[in-house]
Amino acid sequence: MTDKYEKELRQILKEYEFKMIRISKNGHEIWRLPDGHHFNCNGPNSSLGRRSWRNNIGNLRNLIKKHSIRKPILPLTNKRNEKQMNTTKTIMSIALTKVQIDLKAKDLEKKRKRIQNAIDVDGEGSTAQIHEIENIDKKLIILAQQLTKFTGKTVPSPKIENNTISTQKSKGKDMPKKKRKYETWTESDSFMLKELVSKGGTVKNIARQLKRTESNTKSKMKNLGIGVKTAREKRLKELDDIQPSTLPLPIIVSSPVSQIKNDRDHFFIIRFPSGKEASIPISKSKAEEYALKILADEL
Repeated sequence: MTDKYEKELRQILKEYEFKMIRISKNGHEIWRLPDGHHFNCNGPNSSLGRRSWRNNIGNLRNLIKKHSIRKPILPLTNKRNEKQMNTTKTIMSIALTKVQIDLKAKDLEKKRKRIQNAIDVDGEGSTAQIHEIENIDKKLIILAQQLTKFTGKTVPSPKIENNTISTQKSKGKDMPKKKRKYETWTESDSFMLKELVSKGGTVKNIARQLKRTESNTKSKMKNLGIGVKTAREKRLKELDDIQPSTLPLPIIVSSPVSQIKNDRDHFFIIRFPSGKEASIPISKSKAEEYALKILADEL
């Protein structure tokens, strides 16, 4: 049975992508990282016995801490992609089914029209022709129901009247649609909208002040050719207006602190024209970048 500490050790080695390169004569496992760091893993046959695995875990954690070894960035799983693909396939199959239903319905309508024309010419249709028309009408009703199922929208079923096919119309559908009060815009409303936009703010707040819907306000703004500038855009415009020669630059005061063991991280103290100081544990190039960002906020 595998020891629980051994399992934990193997899991850590796997997470940090250590590779076992060899086993020594004493039965010790030698593990290596791509950057060259080695780890000597004492097996259970050492004098420590079962406690060896626990000691190994401690030694491995110390090695990771000492050299600031980071876990490799794993590639994203394909679960999201698979889900997206499945959704796309479903949408495609629905779209394809809809097209097939539409084509089938058109063919049936053509066939029905042809038979109906033949009946009109003869003046009286045969029993077979009448049965054929009835069957086509039934099929068209089924297709209309299928289309409703796939698209999620209610498609009115064909209604048979005097051997002619017509579509059911909902009550009052042909009545002219009455415009809602908030949809109409007067000149004073448009002027008020322009004033609010010039002051700044979100479309949501502007719509609330005008007592209108957000979508209605957006469409009106589009018609008038005006848009709300975000605070970030205004800030960028202000920074663009500043001449580079007049821009007071921050000063990096201190050099890297020698006490820091990790060479990758250095502490820099940045002094700004306003007198503000900031201490950041990053490289010199990053410190300069950080300083400029803070300076932009100060101006």
